[in-house]
Amino acid sequence: MAKIPATLIKTTTEVSATVGLIEAKTQEIACVAMFTQVTLFRHFQNKEQPLTCDYLSDRLTVSSCSLLR
Repeated sequence: MAKIPATLIKTTTEVSATVGLIEAKTQEIACVAMFTQVTLFRHFQNKEQPLTCDYLSDRLTVSSCSLLR
């Protein structure tokens, strides 16, 4: 997995765990990851996408993805 998407996935997970996904702002996620919002939106359509099994399943094995559900 490329470094930028992996960093954004990790950061989205961390920020969402701290403040909740609804309260997590894309600007905050990008800032904590030390990227801009533009970079976040180049890789993902929204803040939820890095956390979805559909997105991750392209990068993980099917058995790994089923563990995320």
